[in-house]
Amino acid sequence: NKTTSIITGYEVYIKRAERTGKLDGWEVAIDGKLPDLKAVITIYRNDWSRPFKHEVYFEEVVQRKKDGSINAMWSKMPKFMLRKVAIAQGFRLCFSDELGGIPYTADELPSEEKAQPETVQAAPVLSEEDKNTVLNSANEKELVKNCQKMMQKNPAFKKELTALYNKRLKEILKAEKENNSVLAEQALSEEVNYGD
Repeated sequence: NKTTSIITGYEVYIKRAERTGKLDGWEVAIDGKLPDLKAVITIYRNDWSRPFKHEVYFEEVVQRKKDGSINAMWSKMPKFMLRKVAIAQGFRLCFSDELGGIPYTADELPSEEKAQPETVQAAPVLSEEDKNTVLNSANEKELVKNCQKMMQKNPAFKKELTALYNKRLKEILKAEKENNSVLAEQALSEEVNYGD
């Protein structure tokens, strides 16, 4: 009976947070001694006035075998493993809108001696260039064309493209409305001359 879980590497959280343009640095400190070891991650966002801090305690996240003993990786490298869990949990909490739906890391899942999770790659992310192509669409027709082109590249972009499409469409419609108001005001202010 094999357990299958979707997992990802902790570095995916960091890369996704960096892509938001809101990450302004981070650090992880390890404090205490086993079994009272804890990791504290501090994340700085340039759109927040205060840093985000999150604590992870060894005894709460350590993975154990069925007999209750600590598994090999956690026995061999407890600080490294604790740091990885702190990074994953901290970034997922601090960037919840941006990282929502990304699978957990293997270090956060319950472990069993015989059942090992099967690794599945995280969903792809649009490149900054592709995002800019969508967000710089001049009008609704171009916006639709650009989004369709991105979907043909990879259908897994659908959720991200939907959000970008809606954002850009609102901007386009607002600009068109403002432009139409200006044109209407100009038309009303012009004098009409039907001839002398």
